[in-house]
Amino acid sequence: MTGKSTSLKTGNVEKNVQKPFRFMDLPPEIRAIIYRLAVVNQSKSCWVSDYYTLVPPAIAQVSKQIRTEVLPVFYGENSFRIEMDIDVLEYDEYGAPVKQDDDRKLEDFLQMCSCMANTGGLGHIKSLTLSYSEPVWEDMSNYLFGFDLVGTDKGKGKRGRVGDNGLDWTDQREVIKAVMTCVQQTVGKEYLRGLRTHVPASNIIRVLFALASHCHYANQDVEFRWDYGH
Repeated sequence: MTGKSTSLKTGNVEKNVQKPFRFMDLPPEIRAIIYRLAVVNQSKSCWVSDYYTLVPPAIAQVSKQIRTEVLPVFYGENSFRIEMDIDVLEYDEYGAPVKQDDDRKLEDFLQMCSCMANTGGLGHIKSLTLSYSEPVWEDMSNYLFGFDLVGTDKGKGKRGRVGDNGLDWTDQREVIKAVMTCVQQTVGKEYLRGLRTHVPASNIIRVLFALASHCHYANQDVEFRWDYGH
């Protein structure tokens, strides 16, 4: 945007001086429209990325006031999907993935969660999906494991819902207990042992706790989902 120009005469030469456009002089409702155009995914699909998905938009760094105004729009009006790439892999002589006992990616992920919580933006999130897919080779079957934080209580009493309306998401022990109860009730016995072997469930639950404890709206309904196949 450009501001109005003013003509100034210096001797016999006329110069146009461009006045600066003052964004903050716009009415709040007009600024909100501009924020939506700048930071809301207009396609209605999820923001899909790695563990940097939840980083605030660049415009939030302009000033404290803009940050205060834009974070509720960015976090509250987008749906987020985090593909949990927390495995450290090596490959055998045939090219098949081999998971290593290494928590570097997980700790980086949790550090990101802590940083994002400090922005205060996570409390505005209404839709967040955590998704883990077991790394596989070619046509091997694999386990999928994840959670949908959907921000409503429509799942009350629903099979697959983690906990109930009274679950304290800031109590890690209670969260772990609720998740494990849900997993045992949802996953068939023939798959439960394989899931425990192939999916780093305890690490995924740590990530769920790190985010859900700050997503005060989205954690009103957290649904567990899993699958096994190609």
